[in-house]
Amino acid sequence: MVVIAIIAILAAILLPALPLAKVQAHTTSCLSTFRQWAVGANVYASDDTKGRFPSERPPAGGEDPWDVAGQFVTNMMPGSGITVPLFFCPARPGEYQLAQQRFMAKYHRYLSTPSDLWLYYTTAIPDWGDTDFGLMNQSWWVPRQAGAGTDAYPVPGISGNAADTKGWPTSISDPQVNKEPILTDLLFQPGDLELDSEIGTAVGGHPRNENGNVPSGWGWQNAGMDTQSVNRAYGDGHAVLVPRKQVHWQYSGGGSWSCYY
Repeated sequence: MVVIAIIAILAAILLPALPLAKVQAHTTSCLSTFRQWAVGANVYASDDTKGRFPSERPPAGGEDPWDVAGQFVTNMMPGSGITVPLFFCPARPGEYQLAQQRFMAKYHRYLSTPSDLWLYYTTAIPDWGDTDFGLMNQSWWVPRQAGAGTDAYPVPGISGNAADTKGWPTSISDPQVNKEPILTDLLFQPGDLELDSEIGTAVGGHPRNENGNVPSGWGWQNAGMDTQSVNRAYGDGHAVLVPRKQVHWQYSGGGSWSCYY
């Protein structure tokens, strides 16, 4: 009986910590992914005659940081070391599993190539139907134009840590290249909230519970709420893990989604 009691006590102490330990393990893997993105984007820009990061114009979109053009996917991957799994966050493994399931159901093969990924983004997400622009599982912050518009997005706003409103870097020679990220974990929710206090109800990031209660109709690819941290990748080749207390509202896109990192 004594042994059973001891086991029960240990279980009561350890079991609540297991979900958080799992999040931390996935977060470490996610940081490795973001380092590969940082290096890959730097390699891409180094090969460009003007040192530019990928900023291809989507034919349409809501001017949100996850809206990208097909050329972004197909041009970014070859030669940069970026592969299909790197487009999905290890801290939210259900997203990659769901993508593979959806792609297999529609095309009867595994999602594995740049063209496959573009097909997934534009044709295999049931909540959105067929589109002519991609919906990433991360936020790409390099300014770009959309459709026939002449104004670039995203544009900087005033957030909890945005005393510097010069915007995001477009090239490796940009003064902001080591100050503002080019890629972050996707963390968002509907509405032009501009409030850091709302982060707890945002979807994405490194969630405590990936199977959290994501509201129907707006967590189209993302799982989990109550983020514990996010990662940021920078164009100079480095990446950092940011704890929740340092995560702030950054931008509200044309589709009225509040974005955080």
